[in-house]
Amino acid sequence: MIQLRAPLPAFEASALSGGREVQIKGDDLKGSWHVIVFYTHDETSVCASELTSFRDLSAEFEKAGARVVLVSVDSMESHRRWRDGGFGDVPFLWIANPPKKLAHSSEVWHEAKVRALRGTFIVDPDGWVRFVSIHDLPTGRNTGEILRTLQALQTAQCTPCNWKPGEPTS
Repeated sequence: MIQLRAPLPAFEASALSGGREVQIKGDDLKGSWHVIVFYTHDETSVCASELTSFRDLSAEFEKAGARVVLVSVDSMESHRRWRDGGFGDVPFLWIANPPKKLAHSSEVWHEAKVRALRGTFIVDPDGWVRFVSIHDLPTGRNTGEILRTLQALQTAQCTPCNWKPGEPTS
């Protein structure tokens, strides 16, 4: 189970990276900030809008020293079909998790809907979970707010409501 202010649990999974399949372990994420993004299903309109938004902000996440990791319960073949069918490449690790183990262990699996909820986890370079957000299926995330939250966490300071980079911290 992923818990706030606890180490990211161990996992192993297959992912697309630069168009090729790689194996990834939770320990591989240590050493830099990561934003882990569970989405419900390939080829849905809300998920496409979210992944496009993360892709559009990829330079900002990179500038912040963070890597985005996308996770769905779809297969590697589904990811490739979606990519090749017009969605295009994503500059992130794109985990395929058809056994649904990651969704279950992250507590984002919705049994009645037979899909993952929209879970977002920010993990620090030491492998500790610093931010958790899980919300229901029909509403997409605000990727700008996720980036702002990452930047606030990176200050290691208290940041007031609506804080933005460059503003004073307390």
